[in-house]
Amino acid sequence: MTLDEVFSVLDAVGVAFVDISFDISEEELTIYSSDLLSKDETYVEFELSKELEEVLEKPIRDRYSDTILDFDLIDGLLTWDVSLKKGTISGEESEIIWKEFEETV
Repeated sequence: MTLDEVFSVLDAVGVAFVDISFDISEEELTIYSSDLLSKDETYVEFELSKELEEVLEKPIRDRYSDTILDFDLIDGLLTWDVSLKKGTISGEESEIIWKEFEETV
């Protein structure tokens, strides 16, 4: 299923925005259930199939699957605008910072 097909399904049931929260901690990516919102930002009761979820979550997996060990913590949100057919990933990333040290023992 393509992203355009997913947008058509969501539009048909009155979904205008999709919010997908995610985080990375302890080297594990966790993606939470999607919030489906109408144009007036009220929740839409519609259960996404696994196939629809996979297409909508793909940008998160594409962005972080190869770099998961580069970050200590990530707290993020992917928001899809169904009518504009575009998404925005936002949030905070905490990189692992190596500090040099020397100690006499």
